[in-house]
Amino acid sequence: MKTLALATILLATTCAQAASDADTPPASDDSPATQIDADTDTQPASDDSPETQALNHTGTYSGTLPCAVCDGIQTKLTLNDGHYHLTRIRLGLDENSEETSGVYRTTTDKQYLQLDNQTDRLTFYIGDGYLELRQPDGEKIDPEQPDEDFRLERQ
Repeated sequence: MKTLALATILLATTCAQAASDADTPPASDDSPATQIDADTDTQPASDDSPETQALNHTGTYSGTLPCAVCDGIQTKLTLNDGHYHLTRIRLGLDENSEETSGVYRTTTDKQYLQLDNQTDRLTFYIGDGYLELRQPDGEKIDPEQPDEDFRLERQ
């Protein structure tokens, strides 16, 4: 019985408060909550911002990657609308270019990019203005060599 009386009092108090709030006019547009600071820059981020560039990894990347049996692999990778075009030249050997095209995907965290199976699942870490060649699991290829040796720079 006491529980029912307590619940009734609580319900009555809540209803009275709601009725009181209904009689109060809404806050004017001049309230601090609705004012916009005129000094605040409301322009959207430019397309050149690092955040935008990190999300937009399309473009052309090039560089010379290490090679165990040649002087290096001159590499050019173009990414556009989920597709890639890869050109590789083994320097100091036959120097014929090898070209492949296909689709690529990024990991859900947008940190890695992986080319399709035609290229042995080449995986790249997505950096600020560069792609860094990695093992398929994302680990560095050779931790003893500088990271820059495995980078393709955005053109």
